[in-house]
Amino acid sequence: MADESTSTPKTDLTPEDAKNYTERAYAKCPFCGDSRIEGGSISIEQNYAHQDVFCTECDAEWSDSYRLEGLLVTRTPDGRDFRHGEYPLIDGPPQDGAPA
Repeated sequence: MADESTSTPKTDLTPEDAKNYTERAYAKCPFCGDSRIEGGSISIEQNYAHQDVFCTECDAEWSDSYRLEGLLVTRTPDGRDFRHGEYPLIDGPPQDGAPA
């Protein structure tokens, strides 16, 4: 399957370009459209995480930013599996039987 990269990468991004990048699940370079991108280690600060990303096709570099929106408990301290309680940290009511 051929890559959808452009012959000449963009030098500036628009809000629409950023939206397209997120809608493609961060899988293609927002500058040239190539899928050969590599992510570095993730750094976490409070409720945010950042990851440096590099496109091996056009040499663009950027940083993806993530915001923690909730937590999903999978095991309690006493060893019980607990895979049905999601606790949102931002907007909205608790999900799937989590306490209000």
